[in-house]
Amino acid sequence: MLKDRDIVVFALPRWDGVYESTSFTISKELARNNRVLYVDNPFTWKDVLTRLKSPQMKRRWRGFLPFSDGLIQYQEGEFALAILVTTPVVPMNFLPAGPIYRYVSGWNHHIVGQRIKQAVKLLQFKNYIYINSWNFHYPDIDQYLMPELYVYHCVDSIIKPYNLRHGPAMEIRLARKSDLIISTARALQEKYAAYNSQSYFVPNAANFELSSQALNSRTTIPNELQHVKKPIIGFFGHIERRIDYELLIPIIQNHPEWTFAFVGPVDRVYFPAALEKMPNVKLTGAQPYAQMPNFLKAFDVAMIPFKVDDVSNTIYPLKLYEYLGAGKPVVVTPFNPDILEQLVDVIYVADTASNFEGAIVTALKENSQLKINARLDVARANTWEARGKEFSDLIERALNNIHDEYKIEQLEELRSV
Repeated sequence: MLKDRDIVVFALPRWDGVYESTSFTISKELARNNRVLYVDNPFTWKDVLTRLKSPQMKRRWRGFLPFSDGLIQYQEGEFALAILVTTPVVPMNFLPAGPIYRYVSGWNHHIVGQRIKQAVKLLQFKNYIYINSWNFHYPDIDQYLMPELYVYHCVDSIIKPYNLRHGPAMEIRLARKSDLIISTARALQEKYAAYNSQSYFVPNAANFELSSQALNSRTTIPNELQHVKKPIIGFFGHIERRIDYELLIPIIQNHPEWTFAFVGPVDRVYFPAALEKMPNVKLTGAQPYAQMPNFLKAFDVAMIPFKVDDVSNTIYPLKLYEYLGAGKPVVVTPFNPDILEQLVDVIYVADTASNFEGAIVTALKENSQLKINARLDVARANTWEARGKEFSDLIERALNNIHDEYKIEQLEELRSV
């Protein structure tokens, strides 16, 4: 396992996001045995001006100043790491690909790169490892840092229109220049193996200690779900394009005696207005991640009704092991065959609305203690601590390979003299 090393992580998810992210969680796990600097995804000046009074901006004001070091010391239980806030950058995503975009991108790289370089010096990092965790907007920050190892951590497919504008080309650039690629889905690992032979798969996991609190008698059910009809068929997470609403609508119509609870922020572009008007649909809005076990406790069945398409086979949702860690029966669509093959004994898989409805009925009927224990055993084996070790071992192996190659090069130089 990697120990006593200095690591810089530059991620797309921000450290104080509404939900726990793979990028920040892996960074905390690496910080168990190493010194870690987590670089906050830069805000643009447009972001700052339009969200001036938001809590996110207020937490960063000092870091935005040009003469600030931008460092925040982060402590969460046993985890401690440094957060770096950069000065805001120039909006560039709206620009078409071409010389103007490259110029502005280069200037933004310079702003961010210099701030990281300054922080690395202040923290006295030596021979550090640089991990770009899905921040494909900045593929060339390594030029300012000259790290010992350059890792690309791919945590998802690029699907949002904003990111699709320049993201795919930037991500291929990242893949080609990295020493190591670690992806959260096998489909992503296979995709990037075409650009880089050092492409590996480390799936997502879950915080078992947190999700298992749903089984604690002292954990209370939130007010939002205390007085709704039972049983509750629940979803916890971002409610957006990945959900197969066409599959859900007939099921919800057929079962007015069930409550379908959607816990999380709602993307109104995708969420059908007709669904929101149904009396047995409950939308709670965004909720703190720390409240996740409270909401899961209210669920009788947890669901992941994702669409089955070219994007879904790259999804490895954190909520899968969170649901299992709460002991809940889980009904899913066959969105990612790799995941489902591994978990077929502890989840219900349904490919049509009729089958999904039937699986919920079955899950409600046969929720025995034996089945709950089996779910908990699977969740215990898929913790972030275990994933952190896998991630760490891959980095350590890559470092050893680089050192071995360097020794071989030195020997060849000596022989040629």
